[in-house]
Amino acid sequence: MNSRNIALCTYFASSQNKIRELEDQIHGLERRSGQYPYHAPDVIPSHHEFSPGLSSGSSCSPVSQGPGTPLTVSSSIGVALPHPNPSLKPVPSLFPLKPQPGEEIITSTPGLQEPSDEIVGRLLDVFVQRHVQCCFELDLNRIMHSLQRGAAEPIIPALYNAMLLVACHFTQDPEAKVWESVLLERTKWETESNITRAHRGRAHNYNSLHHLVAMSLLGLYYYFKGRLLEGYVHTSQATRFAMTLGLHKLNSRIFREKSSSITAQMLVEPWQPVDQRELAEAINVWWKCCGLDMAGSALNGLSASISPEEITTVWPRLLSDYESGQTIPDDNYSVESLFNSELYHIVTDSSQDNVKCLLAKACILMISSARLGIECNLVSDEWWMRFEQVDRSVNRFMETMPPVYLGRNNEELAYLIIAHSGIYCAQVQLHSPLAECEVAQAVQSSHQEIDFLSGVSYTRCTEACRAAALAAALVSHIDMSNMLLFIGIAWISVSEVLIRDIPRLKQVGKLAQAREKEHQLAIFEKCMERGATTYPIFSLQLKQIQLLKGHLRNAWSEVLQPTRFSVFS
Repeated sequence: MNSRNIALCTYFASSQNKIRELEDQIHGLERRSGQYPYHAPDVIPSHHEFSPGLSSGSSCSPVSQGPGTPLTVSSSIGVALPHPNPSLKPVPSLFPLKPQPGEEIITSTPGLQEPSDEIVGRLLDVFVQRHVQCCFELDLNRIMHSLQRGAAEPIIPALYNAMLLVACHFTQDPEAKVWESVLLERTKWETESNITRAHRGRAHNYNSLHHLVAMSLLGLYYYFKGRLLEGYVHTSQATRFAMTLGLHKLNSRIFREKSSSITAQMLVEPWQPVDQRELAEAINVWWKCCGLDMAGSALNGLSASISPEEITTVWPRLLSDYESGQTIPDDNYSVESLFNSELYHIVTDSSQDNVKCLLAKACILMISSARLGIECNLVSDEWWMRFEQVDRSVNRFMETMPPVYLGRNNEELAYLIIAHSGIYCAQVQLHSPLAECEVAQAVQSSHQEIDFLSGVSYTRCTEACRAAALAAALVSHIDMSNMLLFIGIAWISVSEVLIRDIPRLKQVGKLAQAREKEHQLAIFEKCMERGATTYPIFSLQLKQIQLLKGHLRNAWSEVLQPTRFSVFS
């Protein structure tokens, strides 16, 4: 048995186990959904009963909350968030901001009637509940305390407005919703007017990291609204600003005091964290900012602001890992180690990774796979070498990935489902060009029965599509507004492969396989249909799928034609 067949057998065993695991989870959720019917709340609660989850204390270990158990503040968060009450009266004073001596007025619409304390409190409630979907990586407790009177470091207006803006997208409260256009203008004004101060940072008594998060939230808001090009522009600007700060080169998790002798020799002082907590925030903010940039670039079919090879920032960890008494790993593993022949076995072992790290690695693997797929018509020895590197890393990551346990909170479930979907998408993107060549070779061998189902890459694509559909089926049991926006990239990528494959399966009489793939496609379409209420981009992606189905409905004869290139030549 040759090495490729051995690898295929190993992959079959791993993928079948993963698929059975997902099927068991779906059956379990179906049983539980009968016992605990989901009821989406009509009104956002007015108190901060939230799980700090992914920003503070959650990990990949199961939690005890059942579907009917309200989420509460974890003990690791330390203190509860403030309730909307008179202590938050300083918050609306940021509308408009009063200039300090020597500073210019930087608000956009002075004299405009301001939202009441109650409206602001409602929007803050919504933001706290939706901070995971907003990709918010700052310490939420610190941010909420910065809103209070006499805070040592008051929140900057750009971040404050951006938080309320994205909350407006999610709120169902019409009294709060009317402030959306005002908050959009103010967020744009604050981020643009203060960019010079943001570059100079603490030298001008300004928090550059918080400004970066505000820029990122603004770009994400446009994606929430389905305004893809505007989202791309703003997330690209945020990523380039992050690179200016040097956040893509944070190669240690350990905080060390900066050397005054080094900075004295530099014309522009680089950004430096003030403590261990801010360093941890910066690492996580970078990975979320980078992920948004790469995902948004894929949506628009445009270039990302940075390539994976330029990143040396260490992988993210939960903020709770940095609490007093915790041992922080001092490795410098980053993107390069994900593909390094000596390190990949360690770095791609995802069994012990937290959900933030899982998503970051899955994103890099998906981007790397997609790039190889695009370059497959330029096959060379170097291409094959990179293919083998990415392929082994994808397989190792997929084999060790933690399951989507039952009983998790919605935040972790959202992260795990998108990580599973992303890595299966990576497998599909990596092998679909080779699968097309296997199909073409089967067609060219006209003296034999056309049987492309046994091709190695075709089989891997088929198994990955099945696993991705099973992961998507889990989404049908939760509120789609809890999902992360960019999961649609994985769904549409897999759907395109299914749409291309279904007609030719029918043509060669493989009706059972065609029906199975039609069912998988229907799962993705249903998920997008359900998600379109919260995220209009799903509606755009669903139309894209329907358009592609229309073009290929009667095009099976063209699908069976040989491809323009062959990677086996």
